[in-house]
Amino acid sequence: MPEQDELYRGREQSQIKHFILKCYLTSMAFKVAQSRRGQLTAINYVDGFSGPWETQDKTDYEDTSFRQAIGVLREVRTELAELRGARLPIRFVFCEKDPDRYKRLNAAVASDTDVDIHCIPGQFEENLGRISGICANGFTFTFIDPTGFKLATNEISKFLQTQRGEFLWNYMADHANRFLTRAGLEEAYGSLLAEQKWADRINDTALATLRNEEKVLVVLRDRLRELDCAKYILDFPVFRPRQNRVQFRLLFGTRHAAGVAVFRDVQKKAELFQATKREELKQESGGPLLITPEMHAESFLHTEGIDGSAARSAARERITACLAEKGPMSFGKLIAPVLETERLTETALKDVLVEMRKEEQIAFALPQRKRKPQSETVISLA
Repeated sequence: MPEQDELYRGREQSQIKHFILKCYLTSMAFKVAQSRRGQLTAINYVDGFSGPWETQDKTDYEDTSFRQAIGVLREVRTELAELRGARLPIRFVFCEKDPDRYKRLNAAVASDTDVDIHCIPGQFEENLGRISGICANGFTFTFIDPTGFKLATNEISKFLQTQRGEFLWNYMADHANRFLTRAGLEEAYGSLLAEQKWADRINDTALATLRNEEKVLVVLRDRLRELDCAKYILDFPVFRPRQNRVQFRLLFGTRHAAGVAVFRDVQKKAELFQATKREELKQESGGPLLITPEMHAESFLHTEGIDGSAARSAARERITACLAEKGPMSFGKLIAPVLETERLTETALKDVLVEMRKEEQIAFALPQRKRKPQSETVISLA
């Protein structure tokens, strides 16, 4: 097993989380940095719960979120310098409330003098004004990755409202399954959901068939939209490595259709990575393999994963519903409403639309020599 895998032995869920973080940061940084002609747009990376936590690498902290982020954005900066001949401005803001962990964090990044790093001791929610000042310009990505589920969502939402950017929010789903009805946690859930009458919303009859963590997920997503943290919110379930049980969900928030498309592309890579990792662990104690973990994962995802047959079927219904409700729409405006709810990439969405057109369910005209819808292509029900 590669050395990198050994760092995550027994905590493979963190490896999956870091895989998603790295893929997203790479895609986002290239897209944002080149969104304007001339000067590169600055990237602000904010980590409100930096740690280091259960790291196995006590020297270089290569299995921590902050070290992964620094490495990825450094690489992007180097590539952009070669492509554009300009230096990408990047800032890092790391916040940690535990004094001992903050001390180790500060020491770990002390030698990273080629990047702009701000280490802040104390509670994330109590330092949002200071963080806003540091991130006064540029595109801000906020990573909210606490060890529990008690968060001051109302205060965090006020920060997210003011930022031009996106966020990744770690919702500890397994905690909700176990502790939702436990006495004494009313305040914690009220704070997480920024809602005094949170129990009424969770106990709504419309959510009766869902598991506890799914009920909280529905309400949390609704609350983050209501608090204007983002226009679109997607989620990625990270499973316990050796069990068919969701450990946490990564909620991605964005205000733009382009952000939705980027995250679905990342999700497709991450689903394959997670499925392969889980299959490797399942087969570790077995005999000779008749099929590789990668092949098994790809076979499973072909039907159940993102862009799989189930997702394509659901997307057809969603497309029809959107067009019936809003009338003819350009492809560019159809992307976000479909991809937010359906597990599909933009490329697969184009393929589904082409299939529906052949079946005469929808209609659209294409420019000469184009075989798939373009951003301005107007799509309507047949």
